[in-house]
Amino acid sequence: MKKAAWLVALLFNFLLFACYAQTFKTYPGGKLDEKSTTEATKSPLNKGADVKVYVTPDAFEKVRSFYASLYHETQGGNPPRVPNGPQIHWAFFTVDDAKNLWTSKYWVKVQRPYIGNRPGELMPNFNDVRDETVIEVVQKK
Repeated sequence: MKKAAWLVALLFNFLLFACYAQTFKTYPGGKLDEKSTTEATKSPLNKGADVKVYVTPDAFEKVRSFYASLYHETQGGNPPRVPNGPQIHWAFFTVDDAKNLWTSKYWVKVQRPYIGNRPGELMPNFNDVRDETVIEVVQKK
C-alpha cells in the first residue's frame, strides 16, 4: 500500500511539473524556413542546440508583442548594423523563465529584417537581407 501511495504521489508531481513547464508557441502566420533552420544549425554559435527558424511578413512590433505576452523579455545586446541598409530591430525572450539570456537553455529571438547566415561561420551574410521578421528558437541540449 505504501508503494502505491508513493507511486501516486510521484506521478502527481510529474504531471504537475509537466503542466507548468513552458513550451514554445509558434507565432500565428510564422512559417518554418527549412533552409535557414539548416544554416542556423551549422552556426558555431548554436553548436549543441536544436534550432528552428520561422519567418513572417508581419511587423516586428506585432511579433514582439505576441511573444512578450507569453515569455520573459530579456536583454540581448545591441544589434549589428547593416552596411548601407535598414536598421535592425531585435528582441529576446526566455521560454524556460531564465532571468537572462546567458543562463537560458531555451530562448527566442525576434528580428527584422531577416539577415542570412553564412553556414559554418560567425558573421552574418549582409548580402542576404530580407524585409521580413524572423523568429529563431534555440533550445540547448
